[in-house]
Amino acid sequence: MSQTRSGDTVFTKSTRSGANGHCVEIARGSDAVTVRDSKNPVSVLRFSHESWRALIAAIRADRLG
Repeated sequence: MSQTRSGDTVFTKSTRSGANGHCVEIARGSDAVTVRDSKNPVSVLRFSHESWRALIAAIRADRLG
């Protein structure tokens, strides 16, 4: 995992991400999970922990297509 810092927030991206800068980064906070695109780090999505778990479960179960 590689990490970048934005203020007090530490964003992490997978080691599977290439060096081309096309990455999704996440930051786990005490009250939410924040997601951003490395090409546009100013725009973020914030998920409650419950919503994040539900999203990951839906992705793993292939229920989004």
